[in-house]
Amino acid sequence: RYEVPVGENGNILFESAKLAGPQSYELQTSKSALIIRAASQAGALYAAADLLHELGYRRFSPDKFWEILPENPPSFLAVNKRETPDYAMRDIWPSCGIGPEYRKNGDHEAWHFANRTGGAKIQTGHAYDNFIRRNQSQFQANPEYYALVKGKRAGSKLCIANPNPRRLFAADAVTQMRRNPDWASVSADPSDGGGWCECAECAKLGSPTDR
Repeated sequence: RYEVPVGENGNILFESAKLAGPQSYELQTSKSALIIRAASQAGALYAAADLLHELGYRRFSPDKFWEILPENPPSFLAVNKRETPDYAMRDIWPSCGIGPEYRKNGDHEAWHFANRTGGAKIQTGHAYDNFIRRNQSQFQANPEYYALVKGKRAGSKLCIANPNPRRLFAADAVTQMRRNPDWASVSADPSDGGGWCECAECAKLGSPTDR
């Protein structure tokens, strides 16, 4: 590893490279420059964040108070690393609380950048409510798609034993993926809380986790 000066006398070269994945990058010091190689724009951003980390920069929270600038950054840098994320998607939600201070205070984009979060857009979270809302006409015409709870078909759970709402859910998932080509997945998480179907056919499937 060669040492290169940091600051006005240091040279940085950016190179596009075929690496392990689109989020991969390399940081390497040569005799004359720091070389940043990346497989994509995202990889280049992660490389830049890693470089700041090497220089002592830290961002522990979106709030400006937790942005740490090194008092004595190094005058020279020697680095030779190749990084590929262990996880395709890296995120922390809601990162620092769900109160007003989370929504209003701090630079969340800078916080995510500094900590190299992001990656693939994995869809998670309760999905049944929005699925029913998008297909309201189908559920109105076919109330048997709803879970049977205390003798009534209603709520935000499905009659999983019925193949028709399952087919509708699969078709809806395909539609969502086509509308959002950057998505890496579609969530199939049930709605929150109780209200699981009590019909005899669903009971045969077992507990909610089996369903």
